Amino acid sequence: MCQQPIPFRYFLTEISLAVAALYLYLSFPLPNALARFVFCAALFAASLIDFDWRIIPDAISLPGIPLGILAATFLVPEIGWRGSLFGIAVGGGFLFAVGEVYRLLRHREGMGMGDVKLMAMVGAFLGWPGVLFTLFVGSLLGSVGGILVGLIGPRTAEPVTEGESASSLPGAPMPDEIGEADEEVSILQVTVPFGPFLSMASGIYTLFQPQLTRWYLSG
Repeated sequence: MCQQPIPFRYFLTEISLAVAALYLYLSFPLPNALARFVFCAALFAASLIDFDWRIIPDAISLPGIPLGILAATFLVPEIGWRGSLFGIAVGGGFLFAVGEVYRLLRHREGMGMGDVKLMAMVGAFLGWPGVLFTLFVGSLLGSVGGILVGLIGPRTAEPVTEGESASSLPGAPMPDEIGEADEEVSILQVTVPFGPFLSMASGIYTLFQPQLTRWYLSG
């Protein structure tokens, strides 16, 4: 035994996943619930890694794309394979286009490819409605989180491990720029991982898709 205290967030993660699993089991048919739980677990892992290391591992997002297509085709009929493929195009394509436009205008990277691949996985599991919800709500959460981080104190991104994909909010200095940046940066240049906010928004949609759909249609 290492005789070291277990960080509280590990306990919180396990409890959160257990609660999510119970809720999904009670709210969806078993195959549908299983697919959604696997997706939630992938989101949890990606967000925690991105929060600590500013990377979203390709080992999570890339296999998640074909897995999402299979899940949407056979386990989540309300999405279907057509909705899954369209979701991949909308999710990955939109963020990639945003990053390219920002790069052309500002002559530096503004969107990590990790976010692009994560949104492609979101689209594969949830289709284009889930992508739109994730982008809108994730951006709102990210804006609030970025302001809070900037007020608490400037932070810089950790180095990116080779072979993985960086993740950050548009406008924040990317890891290869950290060595050239001043130690203190303005609140508008604070590096904030975008992955956790996208994952949080996507998780909300995954759990409460029927309620959100009814609320939207009735509103």
